[in-house]
Amino acid sequence: MLGISGSEFLVLLILVAAVIGPDSVVKALKGFKSGVESLRHWSAKLREETKGDMPHAEMPEVNLPTFNLDDYDPREIIRRAVREEMTEWVDEVAKSNAQSKNVVVDPAQSAEEASQGSSPAESQGPSNDGNQGAQRDPVNQA
Repeated sequence: MLGISGSEFLVLLILVAAVIGPDSVVKALKGFKSGVESLRHWSAKLREETKGDMPHAEMPEVNLPTFNLDDYDPREIIRRAVREEMTEWVDEVAKSNAQSKNVVVDPAQSAEEASQGSSPAESQGPSNDGNQGAQRDPVNQA
């Protein structure tokens, strides 16, 4: 505390008591006590006011055995978001390809194909351009 040890603080208190006198020490302690009480009263009043203003600020109970910190890992949150966006994108592309070919496509099947890494264009077999091993580009199919 301010670089003062306990014994130095005790010496300072005795010195202050000797300088201001015994009657003034009692008055000073009463003033200090009333100051602490008014600070406590103000703090309790402030707590009540903020508790009434923010009823939604109370935290729900957390069940620690079932609490999973991985749910709050930013990397995992980003992975899930990207996975969802890619699945939606694959579904939209599959639907637009199906509409252009007038074929009905199951969105669950196209999402499954996207997670396995294959696309409808790859599963159609070899192309007719002589390149048996080349994959077809779904954008440039005409």
